[in-house]
Amino acid sequence: MHPVETTTLLILDDEPFQTASAKGNGGGGGNNGSNNGGGNSGNAGNNSKGKSSLAGSSKSNNGRSKNGTNGRGNNVKDLFDKLFSRSKKPPTSAKASRPAKSIARKKPAKISNQVELANLRNIAVPKVRPIPVFDFMHPRNLGKLNGALNSSPQAKLAHMLNGNLNGPVGLAAALALADYEFQNSVNARADAAALVALDLVALTAAFALLPSAPTEQQLIDAQTLIAESGLSELPTAEDIAAAQALVDQPEPTEADINDAEMALLDAYKGGELIDDQPEQLLIALRASLPTIEEYNLALIEQAEKAAAEATEASEATPDAPVVE
Repeated sequence: MHPVETTTLLILDDEPFQTASAKGNGGGGGNNGSNNGGGNSGNAGNNSKGKSSLAGSSKSNNGRSKNGTNGRGNNVKDLFDKLFSRSKKPPTSAKASRPAKSIARKKPAKISNQVELANLRNIAVPKVRPIPVFDFMHPRNLGKLNGALNSSPQAKLAHMLNGNLNGPVGLAAALALADYEFQNSVNARADAAALVALDLVALTAAFALLPSAPTEQQLIDAQTLIAESGLSELPTAEDIAAAQALVDQPEPTEADINDAEMALLDAYKGGELIDDQPEQLLIALRASLPTIEEYNLALIEQAEKAAAEATEASEATPDAPVVE
C-alpha cells in the first residue's frame, strides 16, 4: 500500500459573518420587530425593515464584481490562484525585464602574409584550356611556304641572279624578280618620257654657254636649266630615239606579279584562305625579299665580276702566231 497524499484547503473570508436574512434582502429584522413590539415597535420594525433593505441592497451591490460574481467567489478563486501559482499575468522575472545585451563579436585574428601565401598555394586552381584559334600562319599550315618565309634575302637574291625559280626559295625569288622588273619598267618609262619632253634647243644652248658665258647671269640660267633636266651631258640623237621608242610601248602590267603571287598561294597547305588572309600572307612574304637597291647592287657586282673574268681569260690565252 502506498501512502496517499492529501491536501487540506482552508477557505477564508475577509468579510464578517452575517445572517442569511441580513445577507439576502435585509427584511428579516423588520418583521420580527413588528410582531414583538406593538405599534411603536412595529414602526421601529418598519423603519428597521427599510434600513435593513437599503443596507442589504447596498452590500449586495458592493459585493458584486464586474463580471457578475459575488465577493466570496472572487476570494475563493484568488485563493486557488495563490495556492496553485495561477495568476492572470505571468510574473516578470528580473532577467526578463532587463534589456538584452548586444553580443560583441571578436575580430578574427590577423593571419600573417606567409600563412596567407601558403593557403593560396594549397588551393587547387582548375586548369582552363585555351580555346584553339586557327592560325593560318602556323608552320603546319604553311607547308612549302616555310622555306619561302624563313630563307634569308641573300638566298633569294642568289636565286634571282642565277635564274633559279624552282622550289620554295625559287617561288619567293620569282615574286621578287617580278616586283623588280615591274618597278624598273615603270621607272624607265618615266625617265624616257621626261627626256622626250625636254626642250633640246634650250638645253643645247645651255650646254654651249657653260665654257664661255657672256655674262654671269646667263651662266647661272644655263646651270639651272641643266640641273633641272637631271642630265650631266647633252643627250644624243640616239638617246632621244630610244627614249621615244620606250614611251611608245604599252605600259607595263602586273601580270607577272599576279602569276608569281598565285604560285605562292597555291603552295599553301592549310586549306582555303579567306578574307584578308591572302594579302597578309603576301605582305609577310614580301617582307623577307631583297630590296630593289640590293638587287641593283648585286647586278652591278655580277657585271663587274663577269668583266673581270673575261679579262683574265683573254690574258691567259696566248696570242696566235702571225703567219706571213
